[in-house]
Amino acid sequence: MNSTPLKSLDGVTPTQLLENAAQIVTLIKGWKEGGVYKYDVPQSKEKVKVDVRTKDHLNSDFWVARINTFEELTLEARKTLWEHLYKYSIGSTLDLQDSHTVHEQHYIEELYDFNVSPYSLGESPQGFESFAYLVETFYKLQWPLKRRRFSNLVLILKSIDQKDAYVISIAIDPSLVPDSSADASLIDAQYTSVERLEYDGTNLTWIMTTCSDAKGNVPQWLARSSINSVVAKDVPHFLNWVGKK
Repeated sequence: MNSTPLKSLDGVTPTQLLENAAQIVTLIKGWKEGGVYKYDVPQSKEKVKVDVRTKDHLNSDFWVARINTFEELTLEARKTLWEHLYKYSIGSTLDLQDSHTVHEQHYIEELYDFNVSPYSLGESPQGFESFAYLVETFYKLQWPLKRRRFSNLVLILKSIDQKDAYVISIAIDPSLVPDSSADASLIDAQYTSVERLEYDGTNLTWIMTTCSDAKGNVPQWLARSSINSVVAKDVPHFLNWVGKK
């Protein structure tokens, strides 16, 4: 699992993707510290901390991750946030129009458009319900990256006991997305990511990790120079958005 786009989805299964994603997530706490960011959010009187970690040369790629445990929140606020994360950040496993990507447009500033298509990936892993779709998302990124298109297979997984959930986004070739955009001005960038939620009634953990390639004429070192803060700021953006609901 890395940012190199899959040219075919033959043989890709939900169980395989879950195993690969879970393995990566278990490694994150041992990665290099990338900084701790603190943000004012409506759910807490204290600033919420976002722990960022990085890892070179994992599956031939550079990865960045963020970890949130929300210890600043009361138990009741944590429960409410879990419900919001489960509904909006993970998204529906039944309705494409209530999916993870549909909700992302509300709290990811750079995301300005998307195109989603249903996709049958196969039988759900044991203990989980699953839902998959193909998507191309359109981002207006900060200078010098400008507009980018990302093409992905997205797999949503929710445990039957409703204590664990994943969003797994795998980079794919744009040709695999039905009705793909013909806009020649777009640069095809790529990313793969794993988002995991875990809640036991008291403790709440939200982890996201990603590897990416901005493509175009932008060197990787420049694209990576601001990625830690970019990954971290999606947390307060989400909390501020759901805080108004």
